[in-house]
Amino acid sequence: SSCAVVNILDARTLGPAAETDSAYVRTKRALLAETRTHAALFAQSLRVNAVAPGPVLPPEGLHVPSGPMLLDRRPAPADVASAVRFLLEAESVTGVVLPVDAGQHLLAD
Repeated sequence: SSCAVVNILDARTLGPAAETDSAYVRTKRALLAETRTHAALFAQSLRVNAVAPGPVLPPEGLHVPSGPMLLDRRPAPADVASAVRFLLEAESVTGVVLPVDAGQHLLAD
């Protein structure tokens, strides 16, 4: 089997950049760019992909609105783990960012 890296991004990196992006989002955007760059650069020996989770868990004890979602449920940690597992096992996939955000990226402005 081939070597693989799966970076963990954030679904907020899938939309356009904004001046109001936090340092966290800017850092995840840089990791998104590096994911694509390294996928091309190391394609002969290493597959590089990423998972971009949306709002997975609210803070404990709080119900925090997470914005509109196309699916009827918030992504669970197991959904993110399944996406990572898929990308680790899919030997003909590289340079892919897999959103795990209940469809939020489809609702972006």
